This record gives sequence, structure tokens and C-alpha cells, in this order.
Amino acid sequence: MISRCVHCLRENIEVTSDHVFPSSWYPSTTSAEVNRLTAPSCIDCNRKLGRIEESLLKVFSIGFSPKSPGHSEIYEKFKRSITESAGRNDKDKLLRNKAQKKFFNEIFPAHNFPKTAIANPENLEITLESLGKLLNVEELNIFLNKMTRGIIYNFAKNKFISEIYEITFQHFQIAPKEINHIPFVEKSFGPGFSFRFWEDQEYSPNSVIEITIWTKLKFLAFIENRILIPNGITI
Repeated sequence: MISRCVHCLRENIEVTSDHVFPSSWYPSTTSAEVNRLTAPSCIDCNRKLGRIEESLLKVFSIGFSPKSPGHSEIYEKFKRSITESAGRNDKDKLLRNKAQKKFFNEIFPAHNFPKTAIANPENLEITLESLGKLLNVEELNIFLNKMTRGIIYNFAKNKFISEIYEITFQHFQIAPKEINHIPFVEKSFGPGFSFRFWEDQEYSPNSVIEITIWTKLKFLAFIENRILIPNGITI
């Protein structure tokens, strides 16, 4: 299909339907009736984002306990991805073995955690102190940017976020008081993905989006016009 890529904004190019929330990230308990949002993505963006999603899934997964209801499946997906015996063939087994070695070379004890580490005391069933792995903040921002653009494409009056808009993100556990007054519209897509959305109808796509992944990871996305933020509009 020839269209415009929601990510790089190139026009009149071959695009595919990219899942706003990665297809493989939906828990198996997600209803078949859930509308799994998609947005047009060029082949280059789709490939790049697919690699980032695979990398982030491994980091996020070690932050979930295999004993936690609703999260054990995420951990199991990660565990299989670095388990050699789970490989479909010799080549796949070799890749999983390399992934396992790479993973163990990148984890470290809890007392050395920088702020960008994902921590988990129970995963991998090894009797060591809490372990952590560095989170690639650049990859995380690219991923959140992808999700934000997909949400805007599906729900905003103006479907594309042009270059004059800036997208910024904030991670939180408890929603900041500054957003309590915002009249969000809530959208749920099963236990894996939900968000709350507010759009300035006069200055679309100026928006605030509260994204929740697997009920545990929460982020705020702010879309603001770089050139003019109108008087009285506070995001």
C-alpha cells in the first residue's frame, strides 16, 4: 500500500500496518475481540522498531517476577528467548545461546544500580542478590515515540505529528498532581495495554497521553507545538 509513514513522515511510499502496541506483547488472556491498533509504517521504520521492541522486551521482562499473576507470561517469553533447548533448530539454538551469554555479561548486583537499571530479585531462578540490567533510554524514547504517534494516528483530529511538534516523556508510578485536572478519555486494549488520552481540539495534535503497559509500566507523553503554545493552554 502507498501512503505516508506515521513515524518518519515520508509520503507516497510503500507502507505496512505496524502494531501500535507490539503484537507479541499482548498477553494470551487478551480477548480476540480487542481491536489491536495499527498505524502505517514504512519498511525501514518497521524493521528498526521491531529490533528495538525485541531488545526492550528482554529488559522489561527481568523487572517482573515469574510468580506474579499476570506477569509470569512476560517472564517466560524472555526466559525462552535465551534458553538454548527452546530453539527450533540448530541455528536458532545457537542464537539463543549467544543471547544468554550476552545477557549474563550485562547484568550486575543491586548495590551497583544506576537510575536506568531495571531491578528484579527473583528472576532467572539463580541464588544471587538482586540483579539489574541497563535500560537503553534512547531505545525507550524511540519506542514511546512510536506508540505515541500510533495513538495520535488512531484517535486525534490531526493524524500525523509534524516536525513543529515536540514529544517528551515522563516515567511515573503515581500520577503527578499536575495532570489530575485533565479530562482524559480512557481506552483499554486488554491486560497488556491501556491509555488515557486528552487532545486540545483547537490546536490538535497538542495532547497528553498516559500509557500503561502490563499494568505496571506507566509513562506520560506530552505533544506540544514547538513554535506556539497558545495562551491559556497548560499541559
